[in-house]
Amino acid sequence: MHYYNWNNAIGNELFNPNRAGQSVYICLTKEHIIETGRHHEPLLTDQDDATIWNDFCGSVRRFSENNSLVAGL
Repeated sequence: MHYYNWNNAIGNELFNPNRAGQSVYICLTKEHIIETGRHHEPLLTDQDDATIWNDFCGSVRRFSENNSLVAGL
């Protein structure tokens, strides 16, 4: 999944009508990121946790190669 797709999936998970009025603390666990990817990206639905995590980390790395917002992942 592309970085922006991951960004949108995480945003949709945290900021949606079911969470209206709730405080949102942005502290995601590895497990939460994996489940978010599995839930929001059809190509990841049947993938194992390691594959999904590697997809997420790879998308952040690829994004950071062209942007200075993310470093050291």
